[in-house]
Amino acid sequence: MKIKTVRFIVSVLVGLILLTLSYFWIKTRHREEEPIRVTFDFGQPQKNRIAVLFFNNMSGSPDDEYLSDGLTEDIITRLAKIDGLNVMSATDVQRFKGRPITIKEVGKALNVDAVMEGSVRKVGETLLVTAQLIDVATGLHIWAERYERKIAVEDIFGLQNELATKIAQAAHLNLNQSAKETLTQRPTVSTEAYEVYLRGKFYHLQMTVEGNWMAIEMFQKAIELDPNFAIAYAGLGDAYANHYHRVEPRDRFWLDQASTQIKKALEMDPSLPEAHKALGHCYSNLGEHEKAAEEYQKALAVKPNYMEAQIGLGEAYCILGKYDEALHQLEEALDHHPEFSYIYYMMGCVYSMKKERDQALSWFGKAFERGFRNVELMARDSFLDPLRDDSGFKNLMKKFHLEHKKREAKAV
Repeated sequence: MKIKTVRFIVSVLVGLILLTLSYFWIKTRHREEEPIRVTFDFGQPQKNRIAVLFFNNMSGSPDDEYLSDGLTEDIITRLAKIDGLNVMSATDVQRFKGRPITIKEVGKALNVDAVMEGSVRKVGETLLVTAQLIDVATGLHIWAERYERKIAVEDIFGLQNELATKIAQAAHLNLNQSAKETLTQRPTVSTEAYEVYLRGKFYHLQMTVEGNWMAIEMFQKAIELDPNFAIAYAGLGDAYANHYHRVEPRDRFWLDQASTQIKKALEMDPSLPEAHKALGHCYSNLGEHEKAAEEYQKALAVKPNYMEAQIGLGEAYCILGKYDEALHQLEEALDHHPEFSYIYYMMGCVYSMKKERDQALSWFGKAFERGFRNVELMARDSFLDPLRDDSGFKNLMKKFHLEHKKREAKAV
């Protein structure tokens, strides 16, 4: 009797296993038609340090990359406004784009608890999006889903809202009404204006003179399509300020243009952090560093871990001689963006101005280790003037110049 019972139990177990395997085989065969919905709750403590990697463009055309990049950046922007969530900036994750790297390597480099990755495929007027949030410690999925959306603002913004909400929920954050309103904001009602704006952001992120010109053209077109598109005005103003800073630093026309566009953005949305950051950039270029600091603070009040505003505020404090405040601000930036080499460089600059030679050289060394090679900036930066005659600094500059030449030769 016992033997029959055992055989019966074994038969049932084998049947269940075969049934389960058949189920997953069918799911795999039909994965294109059926949405993925996988959700796990590990009962673990809050996971509030998140990195959102740039979504892969699976459309087969490089021209569609602006869509995958734009979707990623907008999700990051929405998440950055949620109190209690520490999300890495687009600049932090940019270096991983297109590189074969594991989730554990990303987690270690950015000191995050979870990583979101995914892909975007454009098929006619439809977007097919896959997204998965992965626990860095275990390598397991926290959740994974597939979405199919029309290329229309209500669908795209709805998708961004849903993805951002799921990440916040995975971090066990209770979203208050203000946070929910932040996630559901729609910057424009025009699908065409939004697509053109995403192209502008794509070119802006290239950080080249040519890319900046293309960004200006795209932002202008987005504004023509929707004159009430506040963040497009902020993007245009920032691009004008970049042109002044990098190309024509003696022509005030570009700064005046930048200021005009940014103020239009703030008339439409007085709390827009991107506009306050851009206005801070303008004031900094004009030498009005107290005003610049005020604008950076306004940006950070809405978007606490906004790296560009954190660095800008640190620079403003340093110029104003508020060295302790500058160090505090830059240390905050380092805590959230530990691999961004320019922050290490700025730490060295503050210690240089404080005439703390050993600390300054140590921080410049850390910047070098993380890939900082901007010898043109170091040659003209007044923050480094207290060190110009120091033998240790001269040796360090030789090292920077040597590596810079190697990089140029390799590029050729």
